[in-house]
Amino acid sequence: MNTYLLYYNGFCEAEVASSLMFLEKKAICVSLEDRVYVSEEGQKFVPDTTVNNVNPDDVDLFIIPGGAPDYLFDNEKLKNFILELDKRKKYIAAICGGPYLLASYGVLDGRRCTGNGSGIIPGSENYDLFKNAEILSDSIVKDGNIITAIGSAFAELAVELYGILNLYKDEKDREETYNWLKNIR
Repeated sequence: MNTYLLYYNGFCEAEVASSLMFLEKKAICVSLEDRVYVSEEGQKFVPDTTVNNVNPDDVDLFIIPGGAPDYLFDNEKLKNFILELDKRKKYIAAICGGPYLLASYGVLDGRRCTGNGSGIIPGSENYDLFKNAEILSDSIVKDGNIITAIGSAFAELAVELYGILNLYKDEKDREETYNWLKNIR
């Protein structure tokens, strides 16, 4: 399965590191432009390709990291790409600030998504983006092909995505992966 990860300035690399750790093959890192991107943590990243060069049919899973993607809310190129992925029922996972991007594009309209914790809080900035979504207090929510997670649920998101990618031998393997990620002995 082909996994793609979105780079944008200010994305939070820490929230998606666990999701990328056990992939059978490297995630393809994609961005809007072919240039260096600086993460929230201050690290520099160079994408493998741009959205223009990605065929949505080649995407099995598209991961949107947290951070502050609000400057991308009006980006038509990214919006059209994500809407096309959704139309084709490709898995789209978003953590922390990532669901805000999905909500700004209308992807979460009529769907359940994460909230509370470090997620969507009533009265907060951009809360109106979620007026047509059902906000749950769960740390991770899967609604069809859309997976959303609050920022502190990075291990839970990784476990969910590994399941989607069929990386577990069995339920015991899934449980052991979760325990390892959460440092539970």
